[in-house]
This record gives sequence, structure tokens and C-alpha cells, in this order.
Amino acid sequence: MEGVGAIHESPVHWVRQEVAEGLEALLALRLRNSPAEDMIELTADIWLRAIGQRVSIEQLDSHRIREGFHRLFPKIREWPAPIQVIELMPPRKPVPAISHTISAEQRACNKKMLTELVNKSCEW
Repeated sequence: MEGVGAIHESPVHWVRQEVAEGLEALLALRLRNSPAEDMIELTADIWLRAIGQRVSIEQLDSHRIREGFHRLFPKIREWPAPIQVIELMPPRKPVPAISHTISAEQRACNKKMLTELVNKSCEW
């Protein structure tokens, strides 16, 4: 599908790919009020802007876009607005906190190094 794949000025390739695949599936459903063939590229650009504002990290967000479209498919009879997919996107999974403990020896070393840097910068 050339129109959807040729979205201009997309922020990130993976966002463009997820939105394009979702729109291709919507077009395949032949829903009422689907965009005319000559409007598909503009429609895809609008969808990309709407969804692209709410995602930023592929590992956290690509499945969310896909899931939003998948949740939408069984619920619609006519062409949806981007917000309908956005509202059906699951929340991001929390990123696990990095547990890193610093030994007393490492803490003292870091403190000494910072003190030396501060003292050096004051000499200038």
C-alpha cells in the first residue's frame, strides 16, 4: 500500500510502521466512511502525528500501538478517529528500577574525586 507507506516527515520509522500496518488492516475491513484512495496518504499522516505524540520508545510503545488497533477492530463499523486507538492502547509497562548498591569504599572514593574536581574548578 503505497500511500500509507509513504508518510512524509515521520518522527520514527517504527511508529510509521505500526501506524501503517494498523491503517492497512482498517482499510481491509472496508468500513463506512473509509478515506478515499486519494486521501489515504494525508489520513496516514494525521494518524501518525496523533499517535506519534504519545509514544517515544520502541521497546515500550510499539506493542501498545499494535494492541490499540487490535482492541479496536472488533468494536467498529465505521472509520475511526485516531483517538479511538489511542484510548485503547494499554498503559506502558513499568520499567524495573536499577538496583545498584555502592559500597562504603566506593562512596568514599567518589566523594574524594568530586571534592578534587570542585577544588580544581575553583582554581581557574
